[in-house]
Amino acid sequence: MFKIAAAAITGLVMLCVPFGGLLAEGIPDNMQAIQTSKPVMCERTMPLLNRFAEDKDEQLLVQYKEPQHNTGGMVWWNAENQTIHVLEFPPMMKGEWACMIVFGTEVRMDPKGVRKKGETPL
Repeated sequence: MFKIAAAAITGLVMLCVPFGGLLAEGIPDNMQAIQTSKPVMCERTMPLLNRFAEDKDEQLLVQYKEPQHNTGGMVWWNAENQTIHVLEFPPMMKGEWACMIVFGTEVRMDPKGVRKKGETPL
């Protein structure tokens, strides 16, 4: 129990403290990649999935496996209000929790469906 609480506190602190003071000093021009944290809402998987499944306007668009952390996720699309939600299942939670890692608005979908790379966009 203590290890879980310590990990949760560490995670919360990491959300509030910039890595190595980079944000305070500015990011060097030659830096090619940085790591950031953003608040992510997580809740019990079944109630969250039931809300999406029971909403007549929500459509499951994509399911995927995330091999680096041995987990997976879903993309839900609502054409009526032009929103998209990306849910991911955090590692080591045995599927009991799902996190909404993206909430997008003003979503546009190509009426022709998914295109191959190089084809004309919207």
